[in-house]
Amino acid sequence: MAKKAAMDKASTFRPRLWPLCSKRSAAKTAYYTRTTVEGAKSRIRRSATLTIALVYFNRSDLPKATEEYQTVLKSNPKDGPAHFYMGMIYRAQSAAASKEYQSNP
Repeated sequence: MAKKAAMDKASTFRPRLWPLCSKRSAAKTAYYTRTTVEGAKSRIRRSATLTIALVYFNRSDLPKATEEYQTVLKSNPKDGPAHFYMGMIYRAQSAAASKEYQSNP
């Protein structure tokens, strides 16, 4: 039953995909495929870098976390999570510097 439902659903995609497979639109298909793949790679790379940076942040390895977040910000300067965690890193570094300054008269 599930196999039949899956096949029925797949058959509804064929009419929508068929124009992309025709010979006259082969160049368009290659272009869209290439840009789609590059976009997917970029999103995966960003997600992996953000995850690694968050691991460093949670381990309090702030220099490595800063490096990873700056890598993300080079590719996308408007990345919200990267800016948020950079702010958290700067806040933690400021608190540590303030504590060190107060402890050394």
